[in-house]
Amino acid sequence: MFTFFMRPPKKGWPADLRTMSPDKQPEYFVTGVTAWVLQTYLRLKKAGFDVQLSVGEPIPPGVAITHSDFFGRMCAHLTDRARTATVSIRADRSPCTQADFEIVQNETQVLSERERFVHHWPQPGLKLRPADRGSRVEVASAKAFAVHPAFTGPAFMEALQQAGITWDFKPLSAVRGTRPPYTVARDDAWADYSGVDLIIALRDGERSYDHKPPTKLVNAWLAGTPAILGPESAYQALRQSDLDYIEAVTPEACLEAARALKSDPARYMAMIANGRRRAEAFSTDAICRNWIGVLGSIAGWVSARRSDSVGQP
Repeated sequence: MFTFFMRPPKKGWPADLRTMSPDKQPEYFVTGVTAWVLQTYLRLKKAGFDVQLSVGEPIPPGVAITHSDFFGRMCAHLTDRARTATVSIRADRSPCTQADFEIVQNETQVLSERERFVHHWPQPGLKLRPADRGSRVEVASAKAFAVHPAFTGPAFMEALQQAGITWDFKPLSAVRGTRPPYTVARDDAWADYSGVDLIIALRDGERSYDHKPPTKLVNAWLAGTPAILGPESAYQALRQSDLDYIEAVTPEACLEAARALKSDPARYMAMIANGRRRAEAFSTDAICRNWIGVLGSIAGWVSARRSDSVGQP
């Protein structure tokens, strides 16, 4: 039995989490916990995989999975710890050393047999860039929670405007304790690419962000929107050609790349076609198969451990 663990929902949520749909209710799947735990349960259940959801109920022996934030709480609900494999979904958190296994979102985080890499789900409720926009490069967006501080200053916006590109990012506030002090978005319209022609997402060109997933790149492929991205390890692990995305390490390099792409319609359309092909490997069906393979291997470990315990005097 595979059991996903969630804490009881907050006020304003549907009464029964088990009947929700990421595609019909995407506004609920914007946090790490809901995107990784609840969404995975719902999609695997829809695919016919044998899963159940514990919302504070006792968890039977088998494989128990939850977000790192709730690992301790999940363990308190296990009915037979010796016969249960615990799985912590690390997301952006530190390693959970108490778990038997960890699901990680960046391949560089796989250091032993206990870390298992699984690609993030595609953005629920994704609204694609219409094909009739053609090779127009008129609107750029980060589609990110946080961006390099230069992206919120007048110089960057004016430079884009001079190139005929509008910058669609609404800054809210700086994130303290980060280098540089990233600026967060005012809204969370992550899924709507219908009016966006270009993604420009740079955090810090000096870091590889080995704890981050390649979500922005995959969503850009799925949405049909070319991307200019920083030198993060998750993007580089997927890169097969120059058509996958344009890498830039500074805001100035991002501006130069945006101007070059706007003046080269043939390359722009080639990037869209290439992204459409690459996106096939990151559909919900593909990620379902990824999850089923990983959970199946963990279940095999549980069976072997049980067999060993039976053979002991």
